[in-house]
Amino acid sequence: PKDPPKNVIVSVIPEEVNRVKVTFTPPEEPNGNITAYFVYIYEKDQLVKNISLNITQRDQNMLTAVIEGLKGGHSYSIQV
Repeated sequence: PKDPPKNVIVSVIPEEVNRVKVTFTPPEEPNGNITAYFVYIYEKDQLVKNISLNITQRDQNMLTAVIEGLKGGHSYSIQV
């Protein structure tokens, strides 16, 4: 796309240590049909996971997905 997803918000799911919820708005100029969104998960500047997001909710212009397979007590950086 010409521009990346915007307003990316990562939030904790109560009682879950291995999953987080990510919400974002799609690119304003997608440069074609977007068939998938990928998320890159880093721990201490090292890429530890690269997965295709399964969009679970579409509300107005916001998309929501759940990222699974994380480890409790670890700090991650996430890029969509």
